[in-house]
Amino acid sequence: MAFDSFRSKPHLGQEHYHGMQDAGQLLLSRPFEISIILETKQFTFVQEGDDWRYVTQEAYGNSLQDLFNDALTLLLVAKVERTFSVLKTELSDYGINEEALTLVATAENTDLSIRQRFKFGNVTPDLFGQYVYDEQGAVVHIIPAYQGQNLRDLILRVSGITNY
Repeated sequence: MAFDSFRSKPHLGQEHYHGMQDAGQLLLSRPFEISIILETKQFTFVQEGDDWRYVTQEAYGNSLQDLFNDALTLLLVAKVERTFSVLKTELSDYGINEEALTLVATAENTDLSIRQRFKFGNVTPDLFGQYVYDEQGAVVHIIPAYQGQNLRDLILRVSGITNY
């Protein structure tokens, strides 16, 4: 398999396939709030029915609100192509660091609030996937690259961050 040549040796044989599982199933089955963090900027969305609403949507207007809603909705149905364990010392090999675009998903399950953090890393060497680190599971998921790219481009567009 061509992908094996792109992974470090300790990961060979530890890869898990999810039968093209939706990213939303790996993130949280029913998140009610999603925050996206890039550098010092944070964008928080809450779910209202089937839509995601930016908490301060008036700042960007309805056209950008619709773009964010579409990007988040698509991200939650993105197909996870592969998953493998990774050591924290190897995260930089995948472009995952403190400055990485971070998604925090929050859900509630019978009075218990669950929060998961995901950091978006580099595009895979074949240019079709993107590494996403699940901090709780200490695993890297590979999702289609355009999913993370759409979200990153929107955040850059509204944040004024130019050195990313």
